Amino acid sequence: MALKLDYENEQGQTIEYWRIGRIFVDFTGKFINIYMQGYVSEEARLNNKMYVEERIFNLPDIETIDEDGTTTEVEHSYPFDDDETDTYSLRPLLYTELKKYKFFENAIDC
Repeated sequence: MALKLDYENEQGQTIEYWRIGRIFVDFTGKFINIYMQGYVSEEARLNNKMYVEERIFNLPDIETIDEDGTTTEVEHSYPFDDDETDTYSLRPLLYTELKKYKFFENAIDC
């Protein structure tokens, strides 16, 4: 799971493959920092090449608002769940949230 978005950095490198490298969850402050790592290509990532850029995105509130208006706090186990098909896995939710940021507004899932 990752995002595809062509971006030219200040060094003139074209970055097209973005994945979540790590996250920092602050349950007291109720925010998540997402560290997005940008690679030249998906192939470069699969060949264990180093990412060429890292960007940090902040999700200021880790509570979700349910349809009935109540809030539900994200459970502690979610960030560490790698099962992308699990509806409670945090990873797909984070990619959805990232696409709301201007930087990733034209990104596609890959």
